[in-house]
Amino acid sequence: MVTEVPARRPNYVLEAPAQKMRQGGRDVFHTVLRMHQFDQAVPDGVSEEVSREHQRRFMPSHAKAILDYIRRNDEWLLGPITLSIPSSFVTFDPYPVEGESQAETDFPQLGELRLLEGAHSALRMIDGQHRRRAIRDFLRSTDVEETRLHDFAGSQMPVAIYVEDDITAIRQMFSDLAQQRKMDPVTTAKFNTRDPYNRAAMEIVEKSSWIGPFVDQDNSRVRFESEKLLALNQLADCLRTLQHGYGGRVSRTRLIAADAAYDKLLEQGIEWTDHNLPAARREIELLSSGGKLPDQLSEMRHGSLALNYTTIRLFAGCQSEWIRRWPGEKMERLTNFLRELNLLHGEVSSVLVDSGVIEPGGTGIIPRVQIMKPAIQRIVEAAYEHASEDFVSAHVHGQASPNGQGLENAMVSIE
Repeated sequence: MVTEVPARRPNYVLEAPAQKMRQGGRDVFHTVLRMHQFDQAVPDGVSEEVSREHQRRFMPSHAKAILDYIRRNDEWLLGPITLSIPSSFVTFDPYPVEGESQAETDFPQLGELRLLEGAHSALRMIDGQHRRRAIRDFLRSTDVEETRLHDFAGSQMPVAIYVEDDITAIRQMFSDLAQQRKMDPVTTAKFNTRDPYNRAAMEIVEKSSWIGPFVDQDNSRVRFESEKLLALNQLADCLRTLQHGYGGRVSRTRLIAADAAYDKLLEQGIEWTDHNLPAARREIELLSSGGKLPDQLSEMRHGSLALNYTTIRLFAGCQSEWIRRWPGEKMERLTNFLRELNLLHGEVSSVLVDSGVIEPGGTGIIPRVQIMKPAIQRIVEAAYEHASEDFVSAHVHGQASPNGQGLENAMVSIE
């Protein structure tokens, strides 16, 4: 007697409609997976071995930033995840085309993509490891509203799967993708109008009595020789700092609250830009009053750290801390104190030097949050107390600069 064993039906780790096309001499399949399908089929991160082969180092902070973005925005947007798979794990059956025959060389083709058993361990992530981790963490969140989790799980994720076996080629693919430029911060500030701080920054540029010509809308950073005071994205960051302090996290809840109170946010921003900021520094007052023109900014920076973005954001942090501690106190007490801070290059003794924000004899501000926050607290406490003329003389004005000029002489040279 002969026993007939039926042919074993292949097991598939993924079956999905897909579009097959050619790109760079390779077959590539574009498909869309529901989030639960995506979570099951796509590798959970990149192993250390694979990372050494072709991926950049995984950055938990980057994945968390994407997770926070998803948490904050109902109308989130994530680009396709890009994977590679050896050809031995792929089958593709084109759908019949009514009334005409389709050659195997005709592209694109619509059909059924199947990844055979074992494909999960053979899939390699080329682009998207941080998005993948953020999706996983969001799906497993225990502090997100059930309706949001349900809506998210029912959403779809685009996936591009390249048929490629050679690790050297995969590494080159990753390198090629990495060269495609990410949207820079200033473009994000202009186009991401969902963020109320970006919208307010754009309106302040238009409505401020003076700052418009001094805001760079083309570059994300202001260089030393620039004729601009702040980049648009930096102005938006200053507005966030005004409301939430230096290093304060802008959560989804805070974004919603800021959007609901947008008129107040804009009013506060214009008040800071047009009044409090010029009142805090003579250098900025000269710009706001027309006493100095944009083409003179570079020369002014040689004499003072007050025209540095980090310093300006520090001023915003000081105002935020002042209002938090003493909401009933006049802002003039703080701005008068800031106006007298020693911000000459090369100083060896001042509030900022003693706080570690400026190294003795240094020519730049250290922007690290763990240094800035204590320094801001020290500044606002000193502004509130104004303990004695000795304190002001020793810690605000500071010692004479190395070239023998004091603060007043430096300001004369700026003017």
